[in-house]
Amino acid sequence: MTLDLLIGSNEDLSSLVEAFGDRVFPVYTGPDEAGGFYAVLEPPISDSPNEPPEFHAQHMASAIEGLPPLLLATWNRCTSRIFDFGFESGTHPSSLSYDLSQDSLARISACGASCRITVYPVPVAPNP
Repeated sequence: MTLDLLIGSNEDLSSLVEAFGDRVFPVYTGPDEAGGFYAVLEPPISDSPNEPPEFHAQHMASAIEGLPPLLLATWNRCTSRIFDFGFESGTHPSSLSYDLSQDSLARISACGASCRITVYPVPVAPNP
């Protein structure tokens, strides 16, 4: 399970990403294909990688809520703010379920963000 915070804007996002400090790991910050700006942030890898989505959602919401007012205004001007929960599909176990509490969903919503679920295919082993 991964959580990517996907941010789109008409403004350069460098100062916003820097304001998050070590509360996030910046995967990408820079221009997007449409002439705007885009950032992909993840919780720090060392921050409990085996924790469920609830843990990571709360972590990222806290990081956003902790932004200084000037950069919170930058966050609020972003054109897209998405909590993208990524899962790798597979054949075992037969199913896997995770819950997001009302509190997490309310915090994500209060941050002006939406949720996305991405399911990645199982990697195919190369033929010997």
